[in-house]
Amino acid sequence: MVTFIVGSVARNEEPQNLTFTFRASHAILADYIPEEEQEIISMSEQPLYPPTRRVRYSLLKIVMQFLVRTLTRFHVDGVEHIPLGGPLIIYLNHLSFVDSPAIFISVPRHIHHLAAEKYEHHWLFGALLRTGGGIFIQRGEVDRIALKKAGAVLEDEHLLMLAIEGTRSTTRSLQEGKTGVAYFATRSGATLVPAAVWGTENAFAALKQCKRAEIHVRFGEAFRLPEGRARSEDLETYTDDLMVRLAQMLPEEYRGVYREHPRIVSFLSQSDASHL
Repeated sequence: MVTFIVGSVARNEEPQNLTFTFRASHAILADYIPEEEQEIISMSEQPLYPPTRRVRYSLLKIVMQFLVRTLTRFHVDGVEHIPLGGPLIIYLNHLSFVDSPAIFISVPRHIHHLAAEKYEHHWLFGALLRTGGGIFIQRGEVDRIALKKAGAVLEDEHLLMLAIEGTRSTTRSLQEGKTGVAYFATRSGATLVPAAVWGTENAFAALKQCKRAEIHVRFGEAFRLPEGRARSEDLETYTDDLMVRLAQMLPEEYRGVYREHPRIVSFLSQSDASHL
């Protein structure tokens, strides 16, 4: 098992903002987990993560679809890019609390995702998150139980949804991506699908004015990163590629720190040329 790090990955640095772990060889395990803790975080128990109950999950999805489509003007495209089987990471930009429900109702597979532990015992959100495949994790510390559960999701060839920026954007546009998704993908071999979401940041404000916000979800083509033990500089390069893929799928005002990225500028130039 090895840790998935939302923050930067560097072999000689103290890992920050650990999010989850996954099953791997003992050689990988020894690189990142102290020897005295390796037995504690053994992945031998099954199942490690809460199984989704199909009837409850389906009912929640129907209710959420009704609410989102009734209260907003909801648009989704690119669903055909989502593989229907095998380990999969859907990574997305994070603008609002509505992002996860928007992905949840759009994906034709059961989703598992990480949720803050503070919601676990909430009378409403706790039940909804558990039904929708949530794995509760302690923020600001290494929650090894949650990490094991999340890692086992991909080991069992299911789908895990992650926000690549690591946190909700405060600028309503892309922030710098973290290397954790790239690190996890290179070690696990999971397929990646980018999901660009926008308009969700306006949902609640629009409702207060008795209006329906325009919400968009766009899935990109599935791809994989080279599998193996990547160096820190390689992870930075891969993360840059992941973020550029997202930026290309977003309207210009949502591209944030990647708006002037050379590959984005080249992409726009080619797009403009094709319309001449």
